[in-house]
Amino acid sequence: MWIQYAKRASLTSIAKSFDYEVLTGQSIKPCPACGLVHRSRSDRRRGPVGFNRDESGWQCYQCGAKGDVVDFMGYHFFQRPIRDLTKEECSVVRDWFAEKGYCTPSGVAAHIQPDPSKRPVVNTPKLAGPHRPPFDELKGLWEATKTFEEAIHDAPKWSEPLNEWLVSRRFSPLILDQTKCVRVLPNPIEHRYPDWWPHQWGAKYRIVAPVFEMNGKFASIHCRSIAGKNDKSPKTRWPLGFEASGLLMANEIAIHMMRGNAVPDVHGFLICEGITDFMRACEQAHRESIPLAIVSGTSGSFKSISQIPIPNNTKIFIGTDTDDQGDEYAALICDQLPEHATYRLPLEG
Repeated sequence: MWIQYAKRASLTSIAKSFDYEVLTGQSIKPCPACGLVHRSRSDRRRGPVGFNRDESGWQCYQCGAKGDVVDFMGYHFFQRPIRDLTKEECSVVRDWFAEKGYCTPSGVAAHIQPDPSKRPVVNTPKLAGPHRPPFDELKGLWEATKTFEEAIHDAPKWSEPLNEWLVSRRFSPLILDQTKCVRVLPNPIEHRYPDWWPHQWGAKYRIVAPVFEMNGKFASIHCRSIAGKNDKSPKTRWPLGFEASGLLMANEIAIHMMRGNAVPDVHGFLICEGITDFMRACEQAHRESIPLAIVSGTSGSFKSISQIPIPNNTKIFIGTDTDDQGDEYAALICDQLPEHATYRLPLEG
């Protein structure tokens, strides 16, 4: 019964709330099932997921996954459609829809449903500001994280996949630790995760970056998968059920700047796209002792970047991807920072 009510949710609004990109041509990227971002090799303008005009159904043209908005969330949380989820996993999906007002939560009689005419719109927040993870739980999880040097010496079950990922991308655990920009989540056997970070994610989504509001307040986390290239699940994850828009990963210099502190002798302000490029930029700047403020995010972050008190004489370096979407992000950043000299600096490798 609850699924029929949840199906009335807007697919595009829900996708945007989790930082999926809704593109032209009725498409979405990445696919919640396979994680791919393009429709095909010859069609890189549209995302792999196409959806009906009434948003009642969707399909990935890369992996074939399809369904309705409830299935979309099943794939988002657990990489499976709703019919293949366990009872406990279904409860996670149902409770997320219940929080948004579309159905009753788990444990409440199914026939007692909210009046659809009074249902809140998904993209209208209930709170005064964006909905973030509870700070005490967030702080507790972050304090349980490990340095890379500690994590690569864990038991082989946990350390070997991490080490293979780092080696394949030529990252130095020592330098990454020195940047203080990213750490490693504890494995799920060592630490009980908050409800908004599913236990099933523990073996795969290990690399974690703290993310901040534009005023420098620690607000959430963003994680990168260390799974192999053939893995079909999304490469990154945000806390389950919370908003990711308006947040940035940031190095120490950038955090000071976001908080309005004086940052003397800064070489520039680098804006990149995604967690892997963020790691690469922080590592390179540290190796070469370049005093750069470095942030990274997605389109939902770049729309708010003008809120950062960047000194007027600071050069802005834009390191977004060299594809159509990266070009759009670069244009958006330039529009947000018209008073600054901006330079395109694509990050390679």
